[in-house]
Amino acid sequence: MADNPFELLQRFNRDRSEAAFRELVRQHSPLVFATALRRLNGDRSAAQDVMQEVFTLLVRKSSGLDPAQLSAWLYRQTCRRAANHVRSESRRRQRELVSMEAMNHPPTPDESDRELLARELDSAMLSLPSSDRSALVMRYFEDRDFRSVAGTLGLSEVAARKRVSRALEKLAAVLKRRGITTGSALLGSTMSSMGRSIPPDSMVAKVSLQAMKSLPAAGSPSLSGLMKPALAGVALVSLISAGLLAKSRPTPVPPVPMASTPTSARESGLAYLLRPVTDTSIENLIAEIKRNQAGPGHSLVTLRLRAILDRVAIADIPAFVVLAGEKLTVAEQTACYAPLFERWLDQDPAAALSYVLLNKPGEKVDAETSTYMLGNLFRAWVEKDLKQADAWLREHWGDEGFKEHRWNGSVGEGFAMEVANDYVLRGNVSDAFEFIRALPNADARRRCLRGLAGEDPYGNAWHNIDPDRLLEVLRALSGFPETEPAGEARVLLWQSLNRSRPEDAAKVLAALSPQEHFEAALAKTGHYSKLASRTKTAGGGTISHFDQITDTTAGEADAMAAGLAAGLSRQEILKAIGAALVSKGNPAVAVPWLAGHREEVEVDAVLLGAIRDAARREDHSNLILWAACLRDPDLRMSIARAGFRQILAQPGDTAKNLLADPSLDAGLREELVEIRDAKP
Repeated sequence: MADNPFELLQRFNRDRSEAAFRELVRQHSPLVFATALRRLNGDRSAAQDVMQEVFTLLVRKSSGLDPAQLSAWLYRQTCRRAANHVRSESRRRQRELVSMEAMNHPPTPDESDRELLARELDSAMLSLPSSDRSALVMRYFEDRDFRSVAGTLGLSEVAARKRVSRALEKLAAVLKRRGITTGSALLGSTMSSMGRSIPPDSMVAKVSLQAMKSLPAAGSPSLSGLMKPALAGVALVSLISAGLLAKSRPTPVPPVPMASTPTSARESGLAYLLRPVTDTSIENLIAEIKRNQAGPGHSLVTLRLRAILDRVAIADIPAFVVLAGEKLTVAEQTACYAPLFERWLDQDPAAALSYVLLNKPGEKVDAETSTYMLGNLFRAWVEKDLKQADAWLREHWGDEGFKEHRWNGSVGEGFAMEVANDYVLRGNVSDAFEFIRALPNADARRRCLRGLAGEDPYGNAWHNIDPDRLLEVLRALSGFPETEPAGEARVLLWQSLNRSRPEDAAKVLAALSPQEHFEAALAKTGHYSKLASRTKTAGGGTISHFDQITDTTAGEADAMAAGLAAGLSRQEILKAIGAALVSKGNPAVAVPWLAGHREEVEVDAVLLGAIRDAARREDHSNLILWAACLRDPDLRMSIARAGFRQILAQPGDTAKNLLADPSLDAGLREELVEIRDAKP
């Protein structure tokens, strides 16, 4: 039997094939069952009930589903039905109370990051646009590879990687607003680990059989089933007719006078949607948009909105935006801005980006949507004409709009990461590093270097280039004039390769010099993840299993041996190990090591980079832990005091938890306690 979900769904809809439906249940039940278990606090009985409801609903709704959205649809329905179970008065009361407590209790200081993430993850996922949610469900909850995700979504593999990366950053931003700060790489691996739970074959068979019983008896089609072909035919004929009319008539039909209601009580909604727009004054177009968007949300409404927006002259877009801000609702403005600026971008990208950057259309509507629109426009330009986008970015780097904080950094830094990443994806490693060296801002250069190593969600080039290009990137990092950020990036890149591309890492390692072997060994100091195995899934994807290596002595010994073989002194090796530990961003491991080697190792330059990163993320606890390792006492205290005052200004137990952290320097703890007690 073919196991392609497209073919299975088509076969089930056409033949009502029980075998096809059973295979659909087998493929997607791990996603549904794991989601239900997570939402119901591990209650397997309730999770099975939810799984039954979801697949029974699939039997009834399958004919209207887009196969590309099947996984996301199943995920959304599972979340909804699990929530219904928690609220239901008819379920076992004791279990409901336990589930409600688990799902709604406020976070406690002892609650692990994973528990907090598991509690908030699904509601954060449901807040994302459907296209982003679909990409994340397939990539992480179903653990499908990018080729499979791309095939389902109808994208290239590179485009699918970018879709997933951007969706993951949006999810991280949503979680951050809910008090959960996590890096994109950690978020993705955590989602993969909690996304699948394979139910027993007997459960799958029972769910499939019971769901099939909900089909109407043969010869008794439902009213909606009878109507769908007719309605689809009307819509298709209308669209075809509209297209033929548009081609056969060089001039539009005479306009119907505008009014806030249909010009005739006999004018149907469909006739209105197919009526051409001829009065192109901005006021009339705004009125047309309001009337168009007031109708039911179907494809003809979207098509007509596009037609209306196409009548806005490029030169009139700024005036249109001003009037839209006064006359259109939030939803109406959101629907208009993206297609409008995409069209402007096609004709004059420099003018379009400059306008959006300066005027921030839609920011009063929704700052996050406005930010992503700006980012999407720039990415589209990068993909279309990388050199032109590069030149525009360099020319406008000093503009105020580039300094605003966005995407875990400034707008300018985010754009620079896009340019550098695309150069590497296209095989132009030397152009990428020439671009980075030319950036006037040290933070931007550092972010680009670390992003190319896998830290930034937009920096996906390392995952998509062959071993020869990887070696070229590593050697470009070795030759970069700013040694501290370049060294951090090399460690991060080796860490990424060892974790996700171990076979290619081995190929690159075979071509390295002794000095480069030492740089590779630094990635295995401290704690790190190691690929243990991969298993194939029924849907064509793979599940990766990782071992967490926490024995720091072996990695340090290997790095010391590699460093000595490269002709380095013990002090040079220890300094490189300390810098590597700091660059990994885990104070729980790095701080005790640095404290034990304080007299031998001076890595203040690397620590200041980690402090800047923590300040950028508003992670004041880690900022203080890093500051405690600085050798300059005045600088150490001034940074720690400033960070602690920021913590005291916020609600919660962050200050209490920080002071209880055993890795915090005792002298610094006393100083911070005095600041806390002196606070009015």
